[in-house]
Amino acid sequence: MTIRQQGGVFGRNPVFNSISFVPGSGGNIDSGTYTPVATGITNCDAVTAYECTWVQIGNVVQVSGRVDVDATATGDTVWALSLPIPDDLALIGELAGTAARRSGSAQSPGAVYAGTAADRAEFRMNIASTSNQEVYFNFSYRF
Repeated sequence: MTIRQQGGVFGRNPVFNSISFVPGSGGNIDSGTYTPVATGITNCDAVTAYECTWVQIGNVVQVSGRVDVDATATGDTVWALSLPIPDDLALIGELAGTAARRSGSAQSPGAVYAGTAADRAEFRMNIASTSNQEVYFNFSYRF
């Protein structure tokens, strides 16, 4: 990929107004929205996925969005989301990201990693309530 600075400087930031890809670099830029298929794995009564955004640059996809999680009991909770661009994930580290619970006064961080058995993003979080919890996330993977 080649980025050319042709627009000069705006404030203290350079203005880039030309992006092109070198042939053979595998470069694509694309973006969109999708509503993932949500699956509860451990300690989940329900998982509701909302419309998420994704951006593809070359062979890397970045995804962000929100789910609501109803845990069966407090504690370790695991669920999964489908991917906007399918991939054959072979290793747990081929997809990585973070999640955060917004509901309530105690914020909870969570991990996002590759669900290699079903080629999906898997989430693990310690949820301290059985009421509906808003969880926001961001993850990326190569395909």
